[in-house]
Amino acid sequence: MPENSLIAIPAWHSYEWQIKAVPGSAIWGFSWTQPSETGPFSFNVRDACTGVSVANEWIRTDRYNRTGGSGQPSPFQQPFARLIVVAAQGLLTVEICSQQTTNQPQVQLILHGGEPVCPAE
Repeated sequence: MPENSLIAIPAWHSYEWQIKAVPGSAIWGFSWTQPSETGPFSFNVRDACTGVSVANEWIRTDRYNRTGGSGQPSPFQQPFARLIVVAAQGLLTVEICSQQTTNQPQVQLILHGGEPVCPAE
């Protein structure tokens, strides 16, 4: 997210959107992509109906993809502290906050997870 990597995350601001998910889906981690050595970002994932935060992280992205950085080997999944299970409403709000002095295009957050599957009868 954003789905279109040409959407810039505004300087000293945030980009927010909502995603639909199958209720009961699990999200266990994230990956971060960017084309250059940009600096700090943070993101927050909230239940869209209650506003309750289910995950938030601060990322020092200027070191994320360097050798020995937490994003290595790229793309490297970072686990959340706990498993996130999507509530019955199935709607999440995701916000990426920039601490950059310029707008940052081609920055994307990838959430890793899975949807529940009903066994065949």
